[in-house]
Amino acid sequence: MIYLTQQRLLFFLFQMILIRYESGALDIPSTSLIQLAKFYKTSIDYLLGLTNNKRPRRTVSRHSYRRKSGCIYYQ
Repeated sequence: MIYLTQQRLLFFLFQMILIRYESGALDIPSTSLIQLAKFYKTSIDYLLGLTNNKRPRRTVSRHSYRRKSGCIYYQ
């Protein structure tokens, strides 16, 4: 019988999840993508391979847009 410590078991499970993410067998939850992008200071598009630009686009602050007749205009 093989005994695994909790740490080794978690590492094994984490590896299996990563393999499933990378193979496309499992979708990454959006909350995890947001956390990863913040941690690595990059964009979700870069993490997903949709762009080669490592730097995230400038985020829009709450005060940098205005609403006019139901549409949002970014300034």
